[in-house]
Amino acid sequence: MDQRKKKLGLALSGAAARSVFYIGFLEVLTENNIEIDYISANSGSCVVASAFACGTLDELKRQVFDLNKEFLYSIVQRSKVKGGIYSMEKVEEELRKYTKDLRFEDVKPAMGFVCVNINNGEEVILSMGEIAKAICASSAIPGIFKPMRWGRWDLVDGGLLNPIPGRAAKEAGCEVVVGLYVASREYVFSGFEIGIKKIADFVYRILAIDTAKRAFNSALRVLEKNSYFGYFLDFEESNQQLHVPGMFEVLGKAIDIAVQAEKNNQTDPNFGCDFVIKPPLAYVPIWKRIFYLWFADLNGTQALYEQGRATAEKNLPKIKQLIGQND
Repeated sequence: MDQRKKKLGLALSGAAARSVFYIGFLEVLTENNIEIDYISANSGSCVVASAFACGTLDELKRQVFDLNKEFLYSIVQRSKVKGGIYSMEKVEEELRKYTKDLRFEDVKPAMGFVCVNINNGEEVILSMGEIAKAICASSAIPGIFKPMRWGRWDLVDGGLLNPIPGRAAKEAGCEVVVGLYVASREYVFSGFEIGIKKIADFVYRILAIDTAKRAFNSALRVLEKNSYFGYFLDFEESNQQLHVPGMFEVLGKAIDIAVQAEKNNQTDPNFGCDFVIKPPLAYVPIWKRIFYLWFADLNGTQALYEQGRATAEKNLPKIKQLIGQND
């Protein structure tokens, strides 16, 4: 008698433009009859997970191979409210082409998109409601995009807490969780952003409040030169747009959350996964990571897709062994 196949969950790290890797990976699993019961994702990986669950992965693949930076700029709108430079209204509209206006309740495999409530630092897993809107919530990088309001929550990028959302898949009842990590750096914020925040906190503690405010604003001017904020604008235009009320409050909270999460995650280096795959992708220079130039780096799209397929083929025997699937 055949052994019962164990429930399989995939946990996909956020990967921005590198998410095309997941398209190739999922294709190979499908071709080899690997049934995926649940996908947990955050940030850019939510797009691929959604297309897979909604049956539009082929359409997304064709779009990705034709993607250019001009198109990315065209769907990013400047925000008119507090909390971020840009809103995701046009992004959400574009995503609906691949989600077909479906809800989580309508698709298989089941999915959970990991977000963070910026007001209290708690993890929120979206698994009900509109998929397109949930993608935007999990992809709302603090400071760049305004938080996404979802009920009583103000949600931002789930990568703040968990680079690989394996624990979400475990909590959903998956017996085997395979994590994939293809991000160019482990956490949303680099040492640069965190360092600026620590300096600002120190200044606030030791100086009078008026002096502290002036020092903090000086530190922020340095931070504003980082392409993390000005990527879609030139620097001169960016500096005029950055002083949006509430944006740096969001950013400050986000960095504090990320610092604490990094400490907490040291006790669970696999983030709840039974097996973590970290493929040897092309090295991203540190200056690109610091200035967030990887965020919309579309070079090597075809190579990333092929690497996704090759990585899946290489790890098929291990995945089959873990879930108890016979050939």
